Amino acid sequence: MAIAEITTALGAIKATTDAIGAVLKADKALGEAELKFHLAEAAQQLLDAKVAVLDAQSVIEKRDQEIKRLEEALQNKAKVTKVDEGYYEIGADGGPTGPAYCMRCYEIDHRLFHLSYPKRTDEPTRCVVCKAQYAYHRTGRKGASPASA
Repeated sequence: MAIAEITTALGAIKATTDAIGAVLKADKALGEAELKFHLAEAAQQLLDAKVAVLDAQSVIEKRDQEIKRLEEALQNKAKVTKVDEGYYEIGADGGPTGPAYCMRCYEIDHRLFHLSYPKRTDEPTRCVVCKAQYAYHRTGRKGASPASA
């Protein structure tokens, strides 16, 4: 994707240098109107090159963000395990520990967000990001009592 924008920018820069070169090589017989035309053409080609470079920069930034997101997802995969309706950090003993992470956010977006625990166990736990709800008894904190949630 960024290759096309960079190729466009390089083409516009080459055309600009060619146009400026033609103006410089022209003899004094070149009329003022023709000179202005060549300079305006060169300015437009430089503008096209600038736009193409900005487009390439945008594509590269989006790609970098996606790489960062995927690296984060890969790191998260190594540190959590799924139990019932939640993901939990893997404790020192290799088992799940701590409060649950939202199953939907992890499986769809590959992001870890803790669930919000209600004061009463007959109410669902909720994800504060995607608003998904889970049965309290299926997302109780592993390694900690639900009452201390």
